Amino acid sequence: MRALCDEAGVSFTTPFNYFGNKNGIIQALAERLMTEIGDLYRDVAQPTDAIDRLFVMCDTAADVWMKRSAVNRFIGSALMAVEEGEHRGKMLARSRSLWEEAMLDLEGITPDLRDRAARILPLHCAIAFRGVMMLWIGEEIGDSSFSGLLKAQVATLMLGFVPNDRHKALWQLIDAAKAP
Repeated sequence: MRALCDEAGVSFTTPFNYFGNKNGIIQALAERLMTEIGDLYRDVAQPTDAIDRLFVMCDTAADVWMKRSAVNRFIGSALMAVEEGEHRGKMLARSRSLWEEAMLDLEGITPDLRDRAARILPLHCAIAFRGVMMLWIGEEIGDSSFSGLLKAQVATLMLGFVPNDRHKALWQLIDAAKAP
């Protein structure tokens, strides 16, 4: 915390005065990361297909979290221990909204499964992201494995919602993902 305050050019007590406590600070830092993911995602030229946009979101999320991996590991681990009721569920909802944004018009999803995909996939992509993030926080996977493993999780989720002609590419992503 002191290093972050020094970097921001503020006293150690300033964040506590503004956010109230450590949980409030961690929540604000995590929200800033989620906002950065959304902003960077919107700045990238987007594929026209929801499937490919989900993988752009995977890369974008991984890039943001890896940019300052030591600090972001701390933020992520502290975020998992947030105990105050007012903060519960906020990050899941925020993450889910990013995945919803990536899915957009559901182009590329099997037409008769689009309603179900819209209901199910954003939540499960958010859960997949959190799962990969937890393994990364625990240093069970390295920085270089984060994006590939996240893409493999999302590809696994997508298998039930895409036309058969897309399965081969999804299986290639799944097969390529490796944990050290």
